[in-house]
Amino acid sequence: MWKKKMAVALSMAFFAGGLTFTPTASAYIINVGMEDLAAQNQAAGAEKKQESKVEKAKEHKEAQQETKPAKKSNVKPPQQKKTDADAYTERPNKQEANDDAKKALDELTKVSKLPMQKKAEEPKPAVKEEQAEESHQGSNTSKKTKKKAQKDRFQEILRDESFVYYMDTRSARYIPMPNRQDNMIDVWVKLKPNGDSAEADDQKGKYYLEHYYIYPKNKQIQFLCELEVTGRPSNAIKERPYSSQNWENLVPGSVEDDIYHAVVKRVKNSSSIGGIPIPSASDVLDALNIGL
Repeated sequence: MWKKKMAVALSMAFFAGGLTFTPTASAYIINVGMEDLAAQNQAAGAEKKQESKVEKAKEHKEAQQETKPAKKSNVKPPQQKKTDADAYTERPNKQEANDDAKKALDELTKVSKLPMQKKAEEPKPAVKEEQAEESHQGSNTSKKTKKKAQKDRFQEILRDESFVYYMDTRSARYIPMPNRQDNMIDVWVKLKPNGDSAEADDQKGKYYLEHYYIYPKNKQIQFLCELEVTGRPSNAIKERPYSSQNWENLVPGSVEDDIYHAVVKRVKNSSSIGGIPIPSASDVLDALNIGL
């Protein structure tokens, strides 16, 4: 009885173990089959790709062979003999060429018979023109500067019907009076004929220079010399020396009166006049008396 029970238990265990291991074995068998199938499909795909590559290479090679130009054969085609009809058609072309050549020769002969035209004068180089312009401008500027210097030096102080009077501002200065403690003005006056007068036409390029001493304190003037100048004056001149006996009182309305007042006014208002007026002893005493 005990042995039967053991046999039944073993049979039941074996059956149960068979049931448990059977699904695992079947799954393994299915997996192995699927792997084999995938390997076969991969091998088939690789073969197809290789075949397509080979076909494409063949097609590319054939296309290149078709595009290459055919080799020139050294065999020349046989030249056809010209017939009479071809020679007849060529003759008119030769005749036309001869006619064109004759026309060209005729034109050349006509051109050769024409008179020779004078050569145009060659233009001067631009550099020379620029140099000429610069020299011309330089001469103009030098002339302008000279005129400006003359104008700045000789300043108009008055005019009348006959002359225009200019004071030389460069030489005008204060100088000490001999044997006195006073100062006087040393001045040159330039007289040019007035353009509105009849004398101006007869005295073109001519002017006069007059030398004066002016004594502002006593309102006196002293004439030294007069020069008649054409062009430039000469330095070798003779003029009378200073003398206290040569002082002249001013006559109202005279030329000397106008020159005196114009020069004194210009000297007082100008800072470019040479020399400094030294006050006399009487002026100092007057100032002291006023201060006291």
